Amino acid sequence: MSALLTGQAASPVLLVLASVWRGAVRRGQARPLPTTQTIELCLQQAVLSGLPVVALIAESQLTVAARWLARRDIVALPDMGDGTPSLGVALAAGLGHCPQARGWLLWASHAPMVQAATLCAVARALEHQPLVRAHYQGIGGQPLGFAAEFYSDLMRLRADDDLQRMLARFPADPVEVDDPGVTLDVADLPRMLQAPASWPALDRPQGEGPAGGVR
Repeated sequence: MSALLTGQAASPVLLVLASVWRGAVRRGQARPLPTTQTIELCLQQAVLSGLPVVALIAESQLTVAARWLARRDIVALPDMGDGTPSLGVALAAGLGHCPQARGWLLWASHAPMVQAATLCAVARALEHQPLVRAHYQGIGGQPLGFAAEFYSDLMRLRADDDLQRMLARFPADPVEVDDPGVTLDVADLPRMLQAPASWPALDRPQGEGPAGGVR
C-alpha cells in the first residue's frame, strides 16, 4: 500500500510539480509545458529517493507520469487554457491529496537535475527544522521543504512571487549538498546531458508504474 494511503506518511511527501514552470506566466507571456525528458528526469530521481511521491501533472502528460508512479500517486491538473497550470492550482491539488503528511518537499520541473540523495538530505533536515532549502556552494535552489505547520501558508500561495515573499518572511534553513543540480535550470539540461560524468543515465522503468505504489 502506498504511504500516502496510510493517513500519515513516515516521511515528508515529495510533491513533483511536473507541469509547473517557475514563473509559469510572467509579464503576460506563458512558458510551454516541460518536455517528456524533463519530467522523466525528475520522476526517476523521485522514485530512487524512496520518499512518498505525488506527481502534479497536466492531463495531457499523464502517460509520462504513469511510467514511473502508480495512478493513485498522480494528480491531474486542470487545463488552464495556456497549457501551464499555476503554482497555486498545483499546490492546492497536491496538498489536498495528502493533507495529513508530516511535511512536503516542493520540487518544480524547471530544475530537473536534482539527484535522489539531495531529496533525501532535504527530507532528513525537515525532521529538525520547519523550513529548509537545498544549497550548493552557498546558493539556494530546489527542493524546498516545509513542515506541516506551513499548510495554511502554502494553500494561500497563487504564484511564484507569492512563494518568494513567503521565503522572505520565513527564511529557509540551508541544507548544503554536493549537487550542482539544485541551482541548474532546465536551460542547462542539454549541456549536462552531454557530460555523462555529471548526470546519471535515464533508466526507464518496466511496465506502467510500480505495482505496489511508491514507498
